[in-house]
Amino acid sequence: MNILAIWNQKGGVGKTTLTLQLAGYFSIEEKKSILVIDLDPQPSCYEIFKMGKLGFDVVTKMPKEKPTQDIILIDHPPGTQELPQTTRVLVPFQPSILSYKAAQRSFAFLERSKKKVIKVLSGVDLRKREHQAVKQQLNKNTQNNIITISNRSIYERSLGQGLTVFHSEIKGLYGISQAKNEIGFLANQIFK
Repeated sequence: MNILAIWNQKGGVGKTTLTLQLAGYFSIEEKKSILVIDLDPQPSCYEIFKMGKLGFDVVTKMPKEKPTQDIILIDHPPGTQELPQTTRVLVPFQPSILSYKAAQRSFAFLERSKKKVIKVLSGVDLRKREHQAVKQQLNKNTQNNIITISNRSIYERSLGQGLTVFHSEIKGLYGISQAKNEIGFLANQIFK
């Protein structure tokens, strides 16, 4: 069983979107059994799950017994100071200098705790100057190993239908191939 925490002390950085899209990838493309644990007090993962189309399980609290699924994804709430109890932690952050500075503190804290940290710059729109500036600044430091996920409406659109970009019902829409490639690339970096 592989476990991944999706964690950032800030809200609005893409944790829920990335959690569900990754779950869709692992479930549909890799044929793995998935459990999403939605610990956010605003349980968006669970709300989408209740639409009945995802094809994997979502719960709102830690199971009392050891789960049997191949992959467990834990969507942590914002504002928590509690360190995730997993060896792998995905930390998404927005393309702004302030968000990156806050994320840097989290990266250092997690790495000192011997966690494998997957850094994700999420919601990137390279038409925006600030996003370009942040990306350029991050590219200067080759030790960053930051994965970029673009700001694509297909992510929200698919979730709004109770699906992920990997569901066959979501096809032929603008940006679908690029979205699948981005999430697939990210997924392949997590458990390697």
